[in-house]
Amino acid sequence: MADQWPADGALAVTKLHIPERRAGLIRRESLVRHLCADDEARLTLISAPPGAGKTTLLAEWHAAPEETRRFAWLSLDADDGDPVRFWTLVIEALRVVHPGFGERTHAALRSVRGRLVEVVVPLLINEAFELEPETILVLDDLHVIDAPEVHQSLGYLVDRLPAALRLAIATRVDPPLPLARLRVRGELCEVRGHDLQLSDAEAGELLHERFGVRLEPAQLERLQQRTEGWAAALQLAGISLRRGADPDALAAAQPAVLEYLAREVLDAQDSEMRRFLVETSVLDRLSAPLCDAVTGGSDAAERLPELDRRNLLVVPLDAGHRWWRYHHLFADVLRAQLEPGSAAELHRRALAWHAEHGSPDDAIRHALAAGETQRAAGLMAGHWSDAFNRGELATVERWLTALPEETIVGDSRLWLAELWLLMDSGRLVEAGPRLQELQLDAAPEVRVWGQLLQALHAFKLGDTGAAQDGVARALELDSADRFWRTVAALVRGLAGYAAGRVAAAQAFEEAARLARADGNRLGLAYALGYRALMAVETGLPAEAE
Repeated sequence: MADQWPADGALAVTKLHIPERRAGLIRRESLVRHLCADDEARLTLISAPPGAGKTTLLAEWHAAPEETRRFAWLSLDADDGDPVRFWTLVIEALRVVHPGFGERTHAALRSVRGRLVEVVVPLLINEAFELEPETILVLDDLHVIDAPEVHQSLGYLVDRLPAALRLAIATRVDPPLPLARLRVRGELCEVRGHDLQLSDAEAGELLHERFGVRLEPAQLERLQQRTEGWAAALQLAGISLRRGADPDALAAAQPAVLEYLAREVLDAQDSEMRRFLVETSVLDRLSAPLCDAVTGGSDAAERLPELDRRNLLVVPLDAGHRWWRYHHLFADVLRAQLEPGSAAELHRRALAWHAEHGSPDDAIRHALAAGETQRAAGLMAGHWSDAFNRGELATVERWLTALPEETIVGDSRLWLAELWLLMDSGRLVEAGPRLQELQLDAAPEVRVWGQLLQALHAFKLGDTGAAQDGVARALELDSADRFWRTVAALVRGLAGYAAGRVAAAQAFEEAARLARADGNRLGLAYALGYRALMAVETGLPAEAE
């Protein structure tokens, strides 16, 4: 079965796209030479405030003629904190430059997702030994990930990176990785905020080459003192200066210099463009159809490239320029202009578009932002099993945590999702009372699941007799749901295997067939794993393989 994108497939390309080097930007030749020449570093860390030019430097490094290593690129979002999703994305990024990479790691990730350090990352390291040529894995915007499991497993990778793989991280804050140890060993290459500050000469070149603006040395010096060589601030200043703003007035801006400059740029747009910018700021990623759905317009396909031509801090996210995003700082300023009531309506429109186009995570996020709790709950109820069967338990938990308890209790599908989450993460004591409550529910689909999960719960507690009896009673109820039938076959196999019964092999064979037909990777992994184990135990190594 071919691997599919873990979630929101229509936007997958935007996360793995290496940004293009934009025309008119200043070449950071000394920094690029430093990055290209440091071949002893396991980790290259670019840690600097927002708008300092971290991503731009990485893109220039990739494009440098003297750099011969390959680059695998992953742009991270806050939703990528699910450990299974994170490492799936890492594998997908490496597959862009090494097709077929990570087959064993990917399979293990689905079945032993809670054992990243013990199983998953060691497998990835072993497979990375075979990479040729040497590859640099870029993790852009790592600061958005706050999951301890991700950072712990990433630290394990950094400590054991094979020679064929190097790691480059762009972040606003230093990640909890063994930086001091790497620094002492000479295995850390660091670029900090002060390294990225533009010199007076570079600032003058940027203003002239990109915006056609020349300043007197004294004016440039005052502007530099105000912006401290901050690339994003200088770009915003360039936009204002090109339309005739007073350089001395810009240099005398109030303390929030970037916010001031961004408002200057926004105020200079005509009313229609200003409305477009503000309304589409509710979106993390922009495409013409999505923007038109949110604004009610029909001209986004012309507006987005026009924003790029006018240097209005939009960044293309794919080679075909179908997807874009605003510079993070500019987006913050735009969102500050939104009225709460209008923001909710814009989120509702974005919700409708994403729901229609198969992007449940984005749809759920916009539903919650719009205050549409019931709509969010409905989306979660309809999609939790897909995420769960990909092994993304942290995503399901994040969704459920965003809902009031009464909403979960009031929807048997969400109740079932919470129960599955508790049981699969080993929280059996918490699952017990939930399971008893679930069986009291009158809904037929809930009762049939309740009987089956009672059997699974008994097996997990070590009571194989109760598990066998329970699954037999569940099978009398039957269900047309392939997920239910897969689980029933697995529980029958597990209980039979624990009791030493040959019938377990037939149950696991049935479970594998059902799971494969349903696209249930997790169920398939369980079934094949136990079939392999039984083959080994009966002296059939070829069949086990």
